[in-house]
Amino acid sequence: MKKTLKITLFLAGWMVIATMCSFPWTKKVDPANENTWTWNAEFNDKIAAEYKEIGRTVLKTSFLTLTGEVTKAMKEGGVPHAVSYCNLKAYPLVDSLSEHFNVSIKRVAEKYRNPNNAMRLFEQELFQAYNTKNENKESIMDQVVLSSDNYLEYYAPIILTQPCLACHGNIGTDIREEDYQLIKSLYPEDLATGFTPGDLRGMWRIRFMPKEPQ
Repeated sequence: MKKTLKITLFLAGWMVIATMCSFPWTKKVDPANENTWTWNAEFNDKIAAEYKEIGRTVLKTSFLTLTGEVTKAMKEGGVPHAVSYCNLKAYPLVDSLSEHFNVSIKRVAEKYRNPNNAMRLFEQELFQAYNTKNENKESIMDQVVLSSDNYLEYYAPIILTQPCLACHGNIGTDIREEDYQLIKSLYPEDLATGFTPGDLRGMWRIRFMPKEPQ
């Protein structure tokens, strides 16, 4: 009887270990560190569709919030006020929205203003595919992908519009020289000029934190 009980407990212990090892999250997820958010679970069309809807909700809220604040800053003090707002307050606002939705929100670009928005290799390839379609006047759609470094991410193109030229157009024509001097003082490595309406400015990237097993 005792021997049978020992065998039962031994097998039960191994079943627990095996079950734990079968959970998709092999690394501890730190909500404050997006680099720990690797996605080790299944990825399929159903997952992609589910998270695309979440991504669209987050993007809509983020876009309307940021656009509203920048537009307000432009009306209050023109380009200098808007640029100062973006430099000081845009990132804290995005961080607040990220925390609210339990995601990481970022805008990435090939011609970036802030080096923190430079693209990973995977994103460069995605951007080039978007850009080719945009140049060929083809539709470019948002999408959810599992990146080459195992992050579940939502991407949506950022198309430049007319109001954006005051900060991202051509220097001396769209952007006043004195305004660009301010931009360069805040962003010494700025590359984000020379755009025209309809150009692909960059991409929104929303990284999803994996749900740990209950």
